[in-house]
Amino acid sequence: MSTDQEVNQYIFGQEGKMFQAWYTQSGFRITGEKGLPVHAGNSHKYLRNLIRDIVGLENLKEELVHEMDRITRKHLSRWALSHEVDVKDAAEIMVIELGAKKFLGLEEGKSLELRENYKNFKDALISFPLNIPGTAFHEAMQGRERAIKMIRSAFDAKRSSDGNDGHDDFLDVIMREMEDENTILTRDVATDVLFLVLFASFETTSTTIAMALHFLHRHPNVLQHLKVINETVRLADNVPGMFRKVMQDVKVKGKKI
Repeated sequence: MSTDQEVNQYIFGQEGKMFQAWYTQSGFRITGEKGLPVHAGNSHKYLRNLIRDIVGLENLKEELVHEMDRITRKHLSRWALSHEVDVKDAAEIMVIELGAKKFLGLEEGKSLELRENYKNFKDALISFPLNIPGTAFHEAMQGRERAIKMIRSAFDAKRSSDGNDGHDDFLDVIMREMEDENTILTRDVATDVLFLVLFASFETTSTTIAMALHFLHRHPNVLQHLKVINETVRLADNVPGMFRKVMQDVKVKGKKI
């Protein structure tokens, strides 16, 4: 286990050479047999680049910032009318609305239904893979099954619309890419990738938003120095761990790992 910034930067810099992304057995089974965790090297890079087509810097400037602003204002207005707000829960609802819209073309009602399928997901990723009722892993697998059905249904709806539904979302990018005879992308691969990306987008972002508001309440002077984002990311890492498999003998700071 490493919490050393210098060591971690070295490990990430050697991705695909000395180290390779790795996940627990629970993580592999929950995220899917054909999703991002099972891909490495060029295929992993290829899938990451596809995702950047919809959430990359260019699209962020041209479209996403405006949509984020609109949705944020709408939800802040709702919060203002509430006697009490669970910030983490409310932030999840806000972020999943944007993510489900951009990735699957889903409206708000369907995005809330999708969110329900990810309960216990984070805990289950590092749990014992015992698929019996009452365990976090079982609940996550049941939720995965329901979420996959929704994603496949979105595929079918997009295909039947023949691209004339007025939306340009990640499914459009995926379906155009699947027409390339040289692609590694299949419907099953795309479904597993979407399943994980949707969870990662709303879980990590909503946690960061909640922690940002928590820290601002305790240290309001930070806002005056425009350090909110940097300080939140520094103090509130919401990822339980990032696993890597060593591909060869490696020495870091003179020690063999």
